[in-house]
Amino acid sequence: SIAGAMRSRSLVTRQSKVSMSSLQVLTADRQQIKQFHDRRDAFMAQKGLVLLSPLERAHLRIRLMRRWAEALGLAVVCFVAVMLLYWPVFRSLFSDGSLYSNALLPTGASFEQLVQSTTTPWVFGSGVGLPAPPTPWLLVLMVASIVTAGHVPAALGLILFAAAPLSALSFWALAGIFTRSDVVRVLGGLLWASTGMMFGWYAQANLPMLTVLVFLPAAFAFVFRAVGMYHTEDPLRPHPSVQAAAISALCFVPVVAAEPQLLLALIVVFLIFLLFVQRKRAALLLIPVPAAFAVAPTILNSIRYADEGFWRQLFGDIMLPSSAQNGSPASLSLLESAQRALGWNPLSGQAVDIAMAVVFIAITILAVASLVLPFALRTSRLMWVVIVCGGVLAMSSSRIAISVDADGVVAGSAQPGMLMMIMGFLACVCLVAGGAVKRFLPLHSSSGEQTTENRLHPLIVFGRAVLAVLLAVCIGIQCWYGLVRHQDEGLNVSGSGLPMVVTDYLESGVDHRVLAVSAQTRNTVNYTVMRTSRGDLIDSSPVERVRLLDGKHDDVDQVLAKACATLLSNPDEQAIADISALGFGGIYVVADTQSDADTVPYEQLSTNIAASDGTQSLVSTDAGSYYRLTLQNADAQNVDTSWQQRTQQSAWRYAWLICLSVILVLYCLVAVPRRRLLAGLEVEA
Repeated sequence: SIAGAMRSRSLVTRQSKVSMSSLQVLTADRQQIKQFHDRRDAFMAQKGLVLLSPLERAHLRIRLMRRWAEALGLAVVCFVAVMLLYWPVFRSLFSDGSLYSNALLPTGASFEQLVQSTTTPWVFGSGVGLPAPPTPWLLVLMVASIVTAGHVPAALGLILFAAAPLSALSFWALAGIFTRSDVVRVLGGLLWASTGMMFGWYAQANLPMLTVLVFLPAAFAFVFRAVGMYHTEDPLRPHPSVQAAAISALCFVPVVAAEPQLLLALIVVFLIFLLFVQRKRAALLLIPVPAAFAVAPTILNSIRYADEGFWRQLFGDIMLPSSAQNGSPASLSLLESAQRALGWNPLSGQAVDIAMAVVFIAITILAVASLVLPFALRTSRLMWVVIVCGGVLAMSSSRIAISVDADGVVAGSAQPGMLMMIMGFLACVCLVAGGAVKRFLPLHSSSGEQTTENRLHPLIVFGRAVLAVLLAVCIGIQCWYGLVRHQDEGLNVSGSGLPMVVTDYLESGVDHRVLAVSAQTRNTVNYTVMRTSRGDLIDSSPVERVRLLDGKHDDVDQVLAKACATLLSNPDEQAIADISALGFGGIYVVADTQSDADTVPYEQLSTNIAASDGTQSLVSTDAGSYYRLTLQNADAQNVDTSWQQRTQQSAWRYAWLICLSVILVLYCLVAVPRRRLLAGLEVEA
């Protein structure tokens, strides 16, 4: 009312005015406001901190020591098992030889040549060179070579024999995200390491897939730690971590570098993860950045020349593909893709195939059961996203042609997608084990609480024991299958190579090349370009194989093919002149003396080269013969590297290397621990 408003107005006018100097208790200066904010931030930070008593610290310290002792024992068992299984190969690695198999080329490259091939968008082994993105897995080999003090052949052996213990520890870490059961974690690590034996990757020295086997579980383990979705020891609490996100990003780099096709599935996985994760979504978006920059040349080349089919290079790797291993492109179901990837035939009636079918059925049932667990609804669905994406990738890869060999067109490998599926299945199996957190019970706990907790304890222990027995049986079956199916994959150590005089010539200049030829029959001749003492692994390129798939041969390849075919049939001075004009310093004829009939084509080719003008025989051994080309002066006998040098000096190359280096350094700085592991025991293994 108007009367009430007037009375209120009169009361207000009767109030006295007070100066600010009289209200010091109600005012605050800048320093006091800053102190208030600091104390408020400290209070908020301490809300999630668990204050540990001496007894709790002792409990956590004992658990920590026990876990790491079991992890160390797990790694030792895996390393000793692989070492004893391939003892002749392990022993020969110390004789300065190079690892090789039916699908892995040996290497005689120096560390400088490896760095050059890794950082230059140029394929050195195709004719006199080819502008193409470098094979991404060479980044992994370069880092491994740093560990071996620049000895590249030793780095191959390091990757092979370190893969088993490191992969076991990697999945041991991932299993620790879902369960704290020590037995389940150890058996899960053994089962994951035996997966490599089941696929035959140790017997084949399939180093790219072994790289994925090592780093893929660790990468996902740190993804879950980055968003705070993991189990930890009582009474600690899980918390999100930017440091874990940086470590996860670094772990994805070798995974994508080894098998670029996994990047396609991982992009989908991370986009779906954003829908399920409630915290640290920005960290999830930043995790794929280093891996994307590591394979940036491959991705850009695939996009730029997509109309020419160069996107197929994403489904290849540094290994030599074959129709016997990968099969031909076909529209396969998921079961058929698994059969091709494993060489598995469940209808064969053999005991080992039936046992593998039982293993797959049991693991699938447990993985499906994890979807209905009330304590793992979100996590189980995230891992099923990984399973589905891996299955789609496996079926897609088996439909894509990536190369061509003597038996026809070669399809992409379904193994990367299958491995991604297996990781998801095994993670769900670990979820079935439950949290298994060993509770810390203080002395003053009531007996009623203990009785309530102990009521279901025997049943839970029995269930985990059954699960442990099942995992142990699966480990035995997978090892059995791998030993039966992959008895002879050609794994060995090569101590031979080009003669010393040829090696000295190649090492005397970066533009020196030698043509190596081999006559398999009277009508077939193979050739390759040598720039090291062995047919080199670092020159293996998926891009080159995709070009051959489309029938694209450059002029140099056509000249070399015509010259080699001519020399197989008869002596020809023009063929020698054509080879010499390309800058080759000599021709090395490889002897294939497996049978007496094989010596006839070798002798025929050697005789024709020796009878041609412009050649001089320097070395003749049981392994082969070397003929130096004398049509040109020795100083002018080198290949044209002008295009290669322009590529090495390209601004795009420098931009890629600088961006990749800066990103890796920044992520490494974030990933470096800033406090000790035992300082408060906040970080759990």
